[in-house]
Amino acid sequence: MDEMKQMLQQILEQNKTLQKDWEWSGHVVTSYNYNFNNPKSQANRLRVFDEKANTFRLNSAELNVGKPSTTESPWGFGLTLNLGTDAEKIHSAGLGLASTDNPLDIQQAFVTYKWNVENGVDFKAGKFVTLLGQEVIESPNNFNISRSLLFGFAIPFTHTGLLVSYPVVPDLFTTTVGVVNGWDNVDDNNDGKSLTWQLALTPRKNLTILANGIYGPEQASKTSPKRTVGDLVVSYKPIEPLTLALNLDLAFEDRVPLTGLTKDAYWYGVAAYAGYDLTDRLTVSLRGEYFVDEDGARTGTSAVNTATGLSDRLNLWEITTTLKIKLREKLFARLEYRHDQAAGRVKTAFDKKNGTFNRGQQDTVGVELYYQF
Repeated sequence: MDEMKQMLQQILEQNKTLQKDWEWSGHVVTSYNYNFNNPKSQANRLRVFDEKANTFRLNSAELNVGKPSTTESPWGFGLTLNLGTDAEKIHSAGLGLASTDNPLDIQQAFVTYKWNVENGVDFKAGKFVTLLGQEVIESPNNFNISRSLLFGFAIPFTHTGLLVSYPVVPDLFTTTVGVVNGWDNVDDNNDGKSLTWQLALTPRKNLTILANGIYGPEQASKTSPKRTVGDLVVSYKPIEPLTLALNLDLAFEDRVPLTGLTKDAYWYGVAAYAGYDLTDRLTVSLRGEYFVDEDGARTGTSAVNTATGLSDRLNLWEITTTLKIKLREKLFARLEYRHDQAAGRVKTAFDKKNGTFNRGQQDTVGVELYYQF
């Protein structure tokens, strides 16, 4: 019995040693959203994460655990589990979790290694979030409650594959390149692979410029048609209370099946952000955005041109303002107003109480409560 106790004690001590470098974090997010159109469908049209109107939601209960790779301990890992309605929107094909009714997602699961040569080369293999975009999956880490049109429709959420990062000039210029299965899939839907990259420049301590991209085949069982996205993210903090950001996206895809025929598809947009700390407990944020979806390839929303019989493009703009209140340590509340407007030839992208899609605008109010640890 004493030998067993001693063995158990040794195992516990070894586990403590192994876990001393582990990092834990997470959050719980819940919200309510009201749509002034009072749509019969109970849907916030052209929203990805807050797509349900006039309802309370458990958006996310997320747990992160990981061990960073260091010079002294080069092997590391990362695991992110997400439970809630947000998880339903980010499922990757191939894990058996892709049902829209499944509230659990393995958002990230990867192994890392630091090769101690010159400035150090970092490897990441497994499933990880995309390099692209100003916004992220986790609502508390964004300026606003609702996600941008660019985040929801212009770029992927996650990838499965390999990333390699090298700080060409430490603290100034870092390059990252990767080979992945494609957009939001663990099992590739074709025989090709996609190339993704990031050029990260920090010319000043308060200025970061990211040039991101992805290129490769994304259509099922086809390797010839390619999808390309160029993504630029600029973050700037001119004074301590103020944070500014800009996100530009330009994308196209070869030979996409659309209404009327198969043709090349294009989508592009710009989003600008500003966040200002009024006090140590109050922050106000503003986002303005314009997004163009040629032929409805990304949003699935288009109109048929009576002259040509083909789809017309969807132009959208939105403006969002959000107030964040720190209630106590690690506990926050946010209040948000958002206006969405359809422009161009597609002017009736939103529905109303009688179920008809004859509204050109959509106004919503959201309330969010979250706890971070």
